[in-house]
Parts: sequence; C-alpha cells; structure tokens
Amino acid sequence: MQQADFVDLTHAFAPPSRIGRLQARDRHYHLYHRQGWLPCRGVLPSGTVGTHVDPPAHFHDGLKTVDQIDPKQFLLRLVVLDIHEQAAKNADYVVTWTM
Repeated sequence: MQQADFVDLTHAFAPPSRIGRLQARDRHYHLYHRQGWLPCRGVLPSGTVGTHVDPPAHFHDGLKTVDQIDPKQFLLRLVVLDIHEQAAKNADYVVTWTM
C-alpha cells in the first residue's frame, strides 16, 4: 500500500430523536425482513449525518466503539458491481447473492 496520511473525522452524535419499526407497507420492509433483519427507522434532526458504521460494541458489550477503531482498519479491497443497466430499467433494482 502506498504511504498516506489518515485523518479520523469521526463525530459522535445523540441517538435519533424518534425510532420505530418499519411497517409492512413500507417498500423496503419485506426485503430486510426476508434477510433476517428487524427493520427499524430512526429520524435524526439533520439530513446530513454522513455514513453509518456498526462497531463491534453495537453487538456485544465490552467490544470496541467507533472512536476506538483505527481508521486504517476500514481499508479493504474494493469490488465494483456495474449494475447501471439494471438500475436504468428499474430504479428499485436490488443486488442479490447466495452463499
């Protein structure tokens, strides 16, 4: 890897002002529910909160929080899936995979 400077721009913010489960009428509910997720929606006071990271502490007590993770740990190889043709035909196109 080439030499680079890393700047951690992590900024903690308060939990959502409102949070609740998605309803079955929400267009994304069934997609998430089929994949084993419990679909929820959080409403933040600002529309520009950046990206979302689920740190290990989100899943188990005593593990690292976002501010304890070295940003270099987020560098991984990149895979690009070119789905522009599918998305042009269907704005709700979803990439699926099997294991």
